Amino acid sequence: MLNIPHNPDILTCLADLSSDEVFTPPDVANQMLDQLPKEIWSDDSVTFIDPVSKSGVFLREITKRLLDGLESKIPDIEQRLKHILKKQVFGIATTRLTSQISRRTPYCSKNANGEYSIVDFNDEEGNLKYFESQPFLQMVLNANIVELKRNNTKEIRVEKYMPIPLYMKINLRNYLI
Repeated sequence: MLNIPHNPDILTCLADLSSDEVFTPPDVANQMLDQLPKEIWSDDSVTFIDPVSKSGVFLREITKRLLDGLESKIPDIEQRLKHILKKQVFGIATTRLTSQISRRTPYCSKNANGEYSIVDFNDEEGNLKYFESQPFLQMVLNANIVELKRNNTKEIRVEKYMPIPLYMKINLRNYLI
């Protein structure tokens, strides 16, 4: 009998938990990221934001792809990782706890400026913020709904606030006065 150790991805385990928050499994995040053009991963100027980060899975998978894609432009892995995490990958957490979980994923530390963080930031949040207010995406949608009421439009197309260019059409009939 073969004795093969089982080494599960902790983010897959989190996604399987039952709670009020829905964690995206790594395989789903990767399927979504696979929809992007391949050349995006070798562009050192493109930026990504996960506006509802809970486990940091999107941030991790984006970082992994950029690490591979930018190897020829930034050969030193430490400089490449620093560039990616400081200038390309951003997140907004939904709760204080998920902000700490999300930071552990790309930074390897719940504090971005912590002793074990793989990239040194000036503050404990780094590029993964948590705001004690209405969730960021909801604020964005509310602002757009107000603008749409003014223009008497029935649909909204949200794209730049997603972790990837995921296009959503939202029927606003019930929201328009």
